[in-house]
Amino acid sequence: MNDHEFLVDERDSKGLGDSSKAAFKKIYRIDLTNAQEVSNISGENNLVGKALSKTLFLDVVAALTQNGIKEEDIPAKLEGLAFGEDKDIDEKIGSIKKR
Repeated sequence: MNDHEFLVDERDSKGLGDSSKAAFKKIYRIDLTNAQEVSNISGENNLVGKALSKTLFLDVVAALTQNGIKEEDIPAKLEGLAFGEDKDIDEKIGSIKKR
């Protein structure tokens, strides 16, 4: 998004590709502005309070199922994101029109 804000995914590895239904695939926004150096810290108790906060950007499973895609047809792994202007490709799928 910029030099300090990023989108990260959290997922369940369930869905198309392993014969199961996707249940948890969410994209979160994080901001590194107040991030703390933790590479030399060990132990869970020493890391308390140092985690970045995150804000839900998109619940992928909810967005796709609300648009008629079945949980078992959602890919098990989401590995990347790309953004750009909407393109016409015939029949509409979400904001993309399929030709």
